[in-house]
Amino acid sequence: MPVQSAVTRTYGAQVGPSYVTTTEAAKLVGLSKRTLQRYHRDGVLEPEYVTAGGHARWDPDKIIEQLKARRRRSE
Repeated sequence: MPVQSAVTRTYGAQVGPSYVTTTEAAKLVGLSKRTLQRYHRDGVLEPEYVTAGGHARWDPDKIIEQLKARRRRSE
């Protein structure tokens, strides 16, 4: 499910066309915000970008890809 929103940094520099916040990404892929944060902290999932303030920005399609790859490895 491609997301059309864009995240901007200070002075309007665009980070990426499909990057979303942790809360938005969690809703789009069906996880809780805390689960997504825990997966990031534990190295299970990697965000596309982390802001200077430490906030993760995600591509929901890549989250799904990472989860599928992890499931295949565990089978």
